[in-house]
Amino acid sequence: MNTDPLYLKIEEALKRPLEGNRFQACAVAILGKAHPNLAPMPGGDDAGMDGAFGTPSGPFPLVCTVTSKVLGNFRKNMLTHLAKGAGPKCAIVATSQRLSNRKKRNLHAEAEKLGVTIEDHEIIPANLDSIGKITRFVQHKKGDTGGDGEPSRVSDH
Repeated sequence: MNTDPLYLKIEEALKRPLEGNRFQACAVAILGKAHPNLAPMPGGDDAGMDGAFGTPSGPFPLVCTVTSKVLGNFRKNMLTHLAKGAGPKCAIVATSQRLSNRKKRNLHAEAEKLGVTIEDHEIIPANLDSIGKITRFVQHKKGDTGGDGEPSRVSDH
């Protein structure tokens, strides 16, 4: 057991429920390191985007959620985004939830129904042991393999 007081405080804080706006800000900060074209979209009236990835053909959304209703949140955000009619029909989903294979298939099936591509989905872990995995994942997105020649990826199980 680690007895470092700072480590213990972080570990204790990670046991508390996540607050959606803070998670969104953290997801944008973490993913923004690998995607410099990602802009935060805090607050309401955000056109279905919790973050916006800038592209030459317009922005596409980062959809963030801390609830177990990842599919419902994705559907609501994408319907709003599509109604605004701007940008590519794709999204990146960031969630604190572990998605079973069935939930992943359902998410991709919903995207297909909406005519949207999920470019990637990110699991932003809610435990201290996974923070190093996030760092390695961001390094991989930047093209850095961490020295072992193998890209790292946040585990989704």
